[in-house]
Amino acid sequence: MIAALAAFVAGAWLLQQQAELPAVGVAATLAALSAAALLRVLAERDSAWRRVALVLVAIALGASYAALRAHLRLADELAPADEGRDVRIRGVVSSLPAQLERGVRFEFDVEAVLAPPIRVPARVLLAWYGADASVRAGERWELTVRLRRPHGAANPGGFDLEAWLLERGVRATGYVRAGRAAAGAVPMRIDPMVWRPGYAVERARDVL
Repeated sequence: MIAALAAFVAGAWLLQQQAELPAVGVAATLAALSAAALLRVLAERDSAWRRVALVLVAIALGASYAALRAHLRLADELAPADEGRDVRIRGVVSSLPAQLERGVRFEFDVEAVLAPPIRVPARVLLAWYGADASVRAGERWELTVRLRRPHGAANPGGFDLEAWLLERGVRATGYVRAGRAAAGAVPMRIDPMVWRPGYAVERARDVL
């Protein structure tokens, strides 16, 4: 069992070393075949062949699982045509706001897209500039925002912003539209606190 678990992890690691992901159909087919092979191997009597086969199947399962998870994460994206558009969204401040020179930056879990009806990733990173920029972790807001797909410098050995955002599940960045220049874009706080475990932890950090 330990060898099989190690092989599963090795399969996921091997997938991470590839220059590009296999097509989702290929990954799904490999996962199905690997699962069927696993059931067949588990039904065999214990032998050296069975142990080798179990390791090989576990590697294939790990690679296909990692590929499908990657496709699922990458599918949650903002369409290029929707970059730079004003979008009204409702959601929850999901991180401790970071103070900027002229505002705050925070992660925002999107619960609903109010207008226009476009696809917005489930989590976005927002900046809110201005004297009225004040939010706390766990608050539910309606905001008008302008978003773009994650972009970052790709200098060798430097900080990889896109990878960092992907690790945190952030699939778009942008800023809050507010003030006279954004008619009808008035931010509205809907709930002072949404009591879920993750939000409660971030609010406790805020209090501290």
